[in-house]
Amino acid sequence: MRSICLLVVGACVACAPTRPSPTLAPDTGRRLVAEHGMVASANPYASDAGVEMLEHGGNAVDAAVAAAFAIGVVEPMMSGIGAGGGMLIWRQHADSAQYVDFYATAGADPDTALDHYHGPSDTALAAAIPGSVAGLLEAQARYGKLPRAVVLAPAIRLAKEGFPVHSLLARVVAEDSAKLSHSAGASRIFLPNGHPIAPGTRLVQPELASTLQLIADVGP
Repeated sequence: MRSICLLVVGACVACAPTRPSPTLAPDTGRRLVAEHGMVASANPYASDAGVEMLEHGGNAVDAAVAAAFAIGVVEPMMSGIGAGGGMLIWRQHADSAQYVDFYATAGADPDTALDHYHGPSDTALAAAIPGSVAGLLEAQARYGKLPRAVVLAPAIRLAKEGFPVHSLLARVVAEDSAKLSHSAGASRIFLPNGHPIAPGTRLVQPELASTLQLIADVGP
């Protein structure tokens, strides 16, 4: 899996216990301003995971890591624990930036290796080096404030309890159904009864929940 997960998080030291809606700044009419903190991601469930960390007293790194793990659950075609990436952290008190790099791949291009493959499902043509788990947790351990279990809790909950499939995920599953069919596990989750999962269907991923719980319990 080759993926990039972009998260923008801002937080002050003290965060409000409630979630007032951000307001449009009067000077531009477009710039959003929040009094205590803001999380922006590609998916509202991931943004909610980040905001939950701020409400628990965490900082921007806690929020970004929680959002990254959550988006791996709700948008698995974009990111996930088998991916790689990097995190750029602005440290206001030090007036400097810190970059944590956890991206690498090996072998054939993982994005195209299965495009024309029709052999047995247990044959590996390409391997990605999954750096996301180690990299995200390294960043959180160095610069975050909250316990690892708290940061992973939203992603575990989403995988265990499920969420309604959004139109983008449903479309990608339909487009890539031939690739997904190579794996019995992927077929069971994303191709129930042999058909691509439909928008609005509740997607529950118990194995992913167990894996995330194991990461929360023992680390990367």
